[in-house]
Amino acid sequence: MTARRRKNELQRRCARPVDETGARIRATWSELTAADTTTVEAAELLGVTLPNSSDGGSHLR
Repeated sequence: MTARRRKNELQRRCARPVDETGARIRATWSELTAADTTTVEAAELLGVTLPNSSDGGSHLR
């Protein structure tokens, strides 16, 4: 992921209303905090993207 893309992603995340983010976290809390939830799965639950990785994200567990 390029620096520009990281910056754009960060700006997009910060632009979300706080109540929307809080609602999403509350709605998925049990899945987010489950021991077997990967970082990739958590990102999907939260509606954010992760940097691409050549190993399919296995280092993001």
